[in-house]
Amino acid sequence: MKLISLLLLCTMAPTAWGWSNHTVGSYLALQDLPALRDASPVEVEPLERFLSDQYPAIVVLLDEQERFAREHFKQYPPRPDNLKLPAVPSDNLRHDFLTALRINPQIHLAMVIQPLPGKDLPEREHLQADQVMVEQTLSPWNRQRFIRVADHEKVAPLAVLASAADEPDYGHDINLFSDNPGDVAALYGFGPQPFGDARFQYSSQAPFHMGFFHESPVVYAAAGFLERSWPDWRAYQYMGLARLAFASGHSYWGYRFLGWGLHHVQDLTQPYHAKPLPGVELPSLLLLEGKALAGFAEGKQASIERVATATWKSRNTSRPGCVACCAPVSRIRCSMLTPMPPGTRITRRTPWTTCVKW
Repeated sequence: MKLISLLLLCTMAPTAWGWSNHTVGSYLALQDLPALRDASPVEVEPLERFLSDQYPAIVVLLDEQERFAREHFKQYPPRPDNLKLPAVPSDNLRHDFLTALRINPQIHLAMVIQPLPGKDLPEREHLQADQVMVEQTLSPWNRQRFIRVADHEKVAPLAVLASAADEPDYGHDINLFSDNPGDVAALYGFGPQPFGDARFQYSSQAPFHMGFFHESPVVYAAAGFLERSWPDWRAYQYMGLARLAFASGHSYWGYRFLGWGLHHVQDLTQPYHAKPLPGVELPSLLLLEGKALAGFAEGKQASIERVATATWKSRNTSRPGCVACCAPVSRIRCSMLTPMPPGTRITRRTPWTTCVKW
């Protein structure tokens, strides 16, 4: 119940909607929450320690999650049986765990925290972006500061949770579909990528970070590929792991998994992640899809590129930390909004309609 309440507070807070860098909004949304503010520091530990200590319970949990997903998640592609965690752990716990979850086994899972803008610790060891995220995601997310934390170091739970809320954008869901490059594309059973814009290297993660759950049945009938997205399933996976980690005394990974799940819930608060073409009415959507089915796909492709470009601009034209971070910003331009006045300071009271990410 405590975990559910924490998640609800995370997702309802307007400052958590700063989705380009999920860490910034998460810090400010959660910093006054007593469950985090008053929590004791947690001890950093590598993933393998949690896996080896809780391996039998993790096997049971992932099997239960797979059964639930097959029954309850629409258009869910069943996990191939050969990806099930073996009853006896192998010598490569991390790889087996990541492939059983069907996430990119090449992610770094670096032990780092992100500080709030203006609160960096330059005396601490930092990791470069390419030590934290895979190559395909470097372009939009290469401005953060990553402070390395060591095994057994005590860290504030808020720092772990807020930092982890950004992690799924570091490569978790890159190149998982059968028509993507890479070693796991043909193994995971997701089939061809249902949507995305190939101009952007990180577009293959889109179906795990976008969900179009509130469209007209007519839209789904005409464009069934829109139902092939699973951010809710990803959140479900990570929340279950968080519960297990907390219950077994691995609080560092409890907060880290919780942050991963929070990321996907936050993504669904962003219009360009929750609507296929924001601002385009049903008749226009149907006309675009009808033309595409008739062999005239130029309009549909142009619309996809326009949405992807607007999303990219909103990620990249703002300064680091400009979303609810209280840092001074100059003239910030968003493809969806008029420029803000020079010198505008965004605070927790700033209406969401002025946020550059909206």
